[in-house]
Amino acid sequence: MEALFSFLYYGIAFVIALSLLVFVHEWGHYFVARLCGVKVDVFSIGFGREIWGRTDKNGTRWKISYIPLGGYVKFFGDAGAASTPDDSLQDMTPEEKSVAFHYKPLYQRAAIVFAGPFVNIVFAVLILASFFAFLGQPYVPPVVDKVVQDSPAEKAGFQVGDEILSMDGREVSSFRDIMLNEVMNVGTEIEVELLRNGVPMTLFVTPQFVDAKDMFGDPIKLPQLGLSHNILIGGVSEDSPAEKAGLLAGDRLETINGQVITSYRFLQDTIRDNDGRQVVIGVIRDGLEMTFEVTPHMQTFIDNGEERTAPIIGITRAFDIEIKDLGIFESIWAAMAETRDIVERSFLGLWQIISGDRSTKELGGPIKIAQIVSISVEEGILSYINIIAMISINLGIINLLPIPMLDGGHLLFYGFEAALGRKLSERTQEFGFRIGLVIILGLMIFATMNDLMGLAG
Repeated sequence: MEALFSFLYYGIAFVIALSLLVFVHEWGHYFVARLCGVKVDVFSIGFGREIWGRTDKNGTRWKISYIPLGGYVKFFGDAGAASTPDDSLQDMTPEEKSVAFHYKPLYQRAAIVFAGPFVNIVFAVLILASFFAFLGQPYVPPVVDKVVQDSPAEKAGFQVGDEILSMDGREVSSFRDIMLNEVMNVGTEIEVELLRNGVPMTLFVTPQFVDAKDMFGDPIKLPQLGLSHNILIGGVSEDSPAEKAGLLAGDRLETINGQVITSYRFLQDTIRDNDGRQVVIGVIRDGLEMTFEVTPHMQTFIDNGEERTAPIIGITRAFDIEIKDLGIFESIWAAMAETRDIVERSFLGLWQIISGDRSTKELGGPIKIAQIVSISVEEGILSYINIIAMISINLGIINLLPIPMLDGGHLLFYGFEAALGRKLSERTQEFGFRIGLVIILGLMIFATMNDLMGLAG
């Protein structure tokens, strides 16, 4: 019963998040279409048979359908949800042509198509800007707390205490900027300006990929520079192995079984891979080095409706962060910069998968998205809203890919139309849409198989 309730709870959270983002995306198309005088026949959240619907005074059917994995806006003159031309276009009266999407000027059609992904990205900016304006912008000062052994950073000569000023001429204001440069410059040498004991220095370092596992245990490749910051214990559960061993909130995690803890993920992986056996955790408390012997207990918990067992020591992580207070306009600017960085990383990650630098197993489908959403729900409403913003950005990016059937595919056709001075033939467009359909279905099947294999293994 508990498993069923958990499955329904996380399932509803996933459907709400996806439906909201689909509504935002399709509303972008709808809003600009109405500005351009296009009649909208259908605005649907979901596919398939209608659950609920109403028709407004403009003749638009607003409806919710049974399959909540997308949505569409159908314009007057469309043959279907993919906005392919209807066979009746040539028989339209002048009045009908004036409100038909396919008879609108090229720039208006392009604006209508582009509006969906654009509004997804604007929506994410508004969410992030609201966070920054009301809660402040969290950041970790760009000071090196740890240098990973045998990493590119150690080989380049970085030391604990180095304060990073800039990377390749771009100012560094937080540790996040260091991580961003790590992701964006794998295999490329970076010039780093820093302060060491108040003395300016210049070092050169080249980030490299390392083998790792994601939060679901699937193998991935991660970019590594080798610089890290402090990892603190935020809380210790009552009667947990960590409390019985003597660990306290505020302890700075340093080592586990003699190995330097370079990330919270490394700590979790080591505990998991140790099969429940005792681990020795080294911490810094009030400036003193201390070690604790902790024996994890096996705990069964519900993950997306499935019972799973894992070794747990009973601690949560705290972030050694500072909060920067921002005004309204500063918050919007910071949100735009954050969104730009996410877009850059997303395109780079996609290119790294295409070029073979990263595994195709990193591609996830609806199951992995649902898992990520469920984890964010467990972490609280703020995390849930933040994940919605991240997914909104990626939804916008995916729809801009130049694949027929997607918004980017329509924009590609419009680019050819602008270059040739005429529309592509219906046969050419139909052939392109068929290719696009095959590509999209193939990607969906592949991503879903990755999800299922991840659940199985």
